[in-house]
Amino acid sequence: PNRPRPARPLAPSTSARTSRPLRPRGTDGCPAVCASSRCRCRDQRRALASPHPPLLWLLQSLNSPAASRLPSVPDGRPRSPLPQALSMHPRCPGSGNTFKAGRMKLCVVFEIVLLTLSLSGCDLALALNHDPCGSISANVLVAHVGSSHNITCSFCKEGTADKVQWKYGGNGLPSSQILKIGSNASMAMLINLALTSSKGENLTCMTEEESYTVLIQTGYPPDAPRDIKCVTQSFTKLNCSWDRGRDTNIETNYICCCQSTNCTKVGQANFIESEFLLFNDRILQITATNELGTQTSEKFTVKESDIVFVPYTPKLKSVFQDPSNSQMMQVEWFEGGDTYGMNLKMIFQIQVLLAYDMQEVWVGNHSETLNYTHNRVLQTTWTSDMPLKCTSYLVRIRSIGNDEKTLFMGRKAWSEWSPPLKLDGQDVSDETALKIYPVEGTVLEAGSNPAFCCVAGKGEHAETLTFDNLTSFIKLSDRSLAIRVPNVSPSIESGTNVVCKMSGEKYDGAVVFIGYPPDAPKNVSCETRDLQKLNCTWDPGRSTRLVSRRSTIYHLNTGSQNPFLCEEASRVYPDYWCAYPISNIRGKTNITIRGKNALGEAESSITVDVTRVFRPFAPDEWRLEEITRDSVTVSWSDRVDYTGIDLDCEIVIHDNLGKAMTLNRSVTGKPKNRRHTMTLTDLRPNTEYSIRARYSSVHFWKWSEWSDVAQAKTKIAPPSVKLDVWRTVMPNRTVTTYWKVKTRNVLCRAVRHKRFGVTQWVRQHLWSKGIGDVLG
Repeated sequence: PNRPRPARPLAPSTSARTSRPLRPRGTDGCPAVCASSRCRCRDQRRALASPHPPLLWLLQSLNSPAASRLPSVPDGRPRSPLPQALSMHPRCPGSGNTFKAGRMKLCVVFEIVLLTLSLSGCDLALALNHDPCGSISANVLVAHVGSSHNITCSFCKEGTADKVQWKYGGNGLPSSQILKIGSNASMAMLINLALTSSKGENLTCMTEEESYTVLIQTGYPPDAPRDIKCVTQSFTKLNCSWDRGRDTNIETNYICCCQSTNCTKVGQANFIESEFLLFNDRILQITATNELGTQTSEKFTVKESDIVFVPYTPKLKSVFQDPSNSQMMQVEWFEGGDTYGMNLKMIFQIQVLLAYDMQEVWVGNHSETLNYTHNRVLQTTWTSDMPLKCTSYLVRIRSIGNDEKTLFMGRKAWSEWSPPLKLDGQDVSDETALKIYPVEGTVLEAGSNPAFCCVAGKGEHAETLTFDNLTSFIKLSDRSLAIRVPNVSPSIESGTNVVCKMSGEKYDGAVVFIGYPPDAPKNVSCETRDLQKLNCTWDPGRSTRLVSRRSTIYHLNTGSQNPFLCEEASRVYPDYWCAYPISNIRGKTNITIRGKNALGEAESSITVDVTRVFRPFAPDEWRLEEITRDSVTVSWSDRVDYTGIDLDCEIVIHDNLGKAMTLNRSVTGKPKNRRHTMTLTDLRPNTEYSIRARYSSVHFWKWSEWSDVAQAKTKIAPPSVKLDVWRTVMPNRTVTTYWKVKTRNVLCRAVRHKRFGVTQWVRQHLWSKGIGDVLG
């Protein structure tokens, strides 16, 4: 009994083998009592509360100064004070007193009980805090979730055990979990520990004068690493990572072994980086270790086909609104070609999100072949259906390889999204006035799907937004509303209203105009009437429904000079023709008519030879000069100066019998105030005629319009032969005279007979051979 016993290794329980906790030490280097899951101490309070005098004596003796001065065993731990305490008792052997057999038996029993408690992990000497005063039994405790532990705290001042307060995680412990040990020591029993934060929770014992703290961290032993994945970003390095499994909540370190011999400590990281070698299989095995246990993965074989090419995350340079288009966003980024060491084909994906709720509004792809010697700036655009000032946007980018598999047999995956760049809208400005977009007077195309928005001033919010009779708006942010109009109809000439209501019954609005872009001019035709200007006409096609300042402006262009404004075609109520000076034209010329309004432009072209498209004006001031029995002389002037120009003149003569005669004559043009004359012969006497004329150029293009009609009646002519006359006498002395006209259009003025020397007009007859009856 007097011989010191070496410390025996504790036999861990089943739970202890699984969790393998560290055994925290006190400030004096001694192991903390009940500081592991091996120490349950279920009967400790019962043992300490026993009224057995020898046991109480033993506990008192263990608090003696001699017990605190016990030497340590070779492993650095203090020798258990139990044998020494027994040897020092006056009734135990080795105490220097008379040994009696009965008492010896009692001491042996006590020693066996105390040794049993010691071997079970409950060192009562330490539980009674034989550390120097002013200490706690552990500085840091790492334990398995659900385990139970005892922590003792000793104070320098005697009699303070009744005044100790214990707090765990900022909350006081209940009295049922606190045990007083002597006059200046206290024990906290932590039962079924819950999961702490990754930084742990503090357990503090305190009195008015002293305070001591231990950091407690709970967690789990590691799972075996699994699901290893190997990626390369530049085909020079290979990065292999693995799934840690369940979060241990405590520090866990990993060792990666390649080909079973080359092992590398990677610390708490769950990846390892190595050289990338083509056509080289790798065998990897990962070991995870923490304070609560160790697990080793199975052996993973990594082939080239298992490797994933994940490009570096692209870096955005800038995001801004196009200066010439309020709805177009410009996105710029660095291609990063110099980071790969080879020319790679890459697809960049750009995503646009609403800053308010991160809702995706657009995503687009941009293909590019990288230049490994440069880091060029690439660019793409996105056009919104509403002005970009309506709300704020976030833009981010990622990339993926686009080369053929002949270069790399592995798989390809998208890179991580880049950090987003923000394009601020009006809804984050300090403006206090309401804004409506598109702004007042904007012209939109009919049939499109436009969007309108209103942005309330700072400190206010928009409540409703209407377009014409449509009220189904959407919320873009706290200050911004929008409304989308599908297949919008043309507006009336005065436009369409957009009205926004703000908080406090405030209203504001804008007028927009909706129409069509111009059609390409149809049936374009160009000619000259005066050999001074080329007149072009066309059919404008569909009405644009836009008037005033928004109407279509037309220009004529020959390609050699600046476009010529067609004023007549560009008026509010236009005539679609344009006059262009011929002096600017040489030979065959390409003539282009272009129409443009706020929604677009269109054009049509024809090739014109001015000498072949001359169409004179009609003979002007057409009138009769002289009439005879078989001819009529007419005269006219030229509307413009045609001096020296050869013209063809066509004259059409209609008589009163419905017959027509056409005459074609060549004339030479004269100055504007000089007259042409022409005598039309071979007419019938005493006949009514209507006469008109028109011009054409020698190189026929088109006839001019007809001149005015001149009405003429030829004069009467005497018969060219005598009449064939005969008579009949009736018995009643009635005489009937007959005659026959041998030429046309002979007017018989009168039939006379003489009776008793008196001449009397009897009757007038008009007989025409063509009519066949007598008119009286």
